Amino acid sequence: QHFNDFLCLSEAKGMFIIMKKATKETSQQDAMPTINRQTFRQEIREYLENAIQTGVLKPGDRILETYWAKQFGVSQAPIREAIRDLEAIGLVETKPYCGSTVRSLTEKDIQDSFSVRACLEQMAVRIMIQNMSDENLEILRNETTAMLEAAAQNDLKSFVTHDEMFHEWIVRMSQNDILLRLWRQCSIRDWTHMTVLSTDMSIETMAKMHVAVFDAIQSGDANAAAESIREHLETFENVLINDKRSK
Repeated sequence: QHFNDFLCLSEAKGMFIIMKKATKETSQQDAMPTINRQTFRQEIREYLENAIQTGVLKPGDRILETYWAKQFGVSQAPIREAIRDLEAIGLVETKPYCGSTVRSLTEKDIQDSFSVRACLEQMAVRIMIQNMSDENLEILRNETTAMLEAAAQNDLKSFVTHDEMFHEWIVRMSQNDILLRLWRQCSIRDWTHMTVLSTDMSIETMAKMHVAVFDAIQSGDANAAAESIREHLETFENVLINDKRSK
């Protein structure tokens, strides 16, 4: 069986995962990585997410807990949790007596998620600007700087982490616990990860887009900040929709 080999080395909590990206003809087992036994739920989820995004796992494919637990050398519990995470963002669906299968995201899924997130973040930034402090600005500035540094080092994992934290801090600074709880239910890290995988845009460009949002917040103009958030999220919503249309 013919396939194109390449090694993708990604640091995962001090471990290296050796991944083999397969062509469409390659089976799940052929594409299976060698992975340390102390795998965490996040790494399992991100591997399965990558497999879905790259077509190794296709719509309709079953995701068997026992199979993946054996492949990763873990119990079924973290596999089950990873599947639930993917189900929450619409990449997997589980039916009684049928198990879990890969689901193709629809344009409506993408639009629904980003429209809700935009509403929450626009509300949050309006509230936080009313009580904005130098400390708050310094926190956001540090996250922006961390994204730029991650981009300079081409560190995708660090970029996604600080991207998520930048937006979470905006919501946390609103000091509205219900707003924060709803925002966290939007699975921001997973959507950020999918967006980065789906675009040809460099992470340096994406990092600089956050600088524009920070500048709008620093200006103290609530309307400008809310509009900057809307434009920012709309850009990445379109990235995912265009990627889907191209497949």
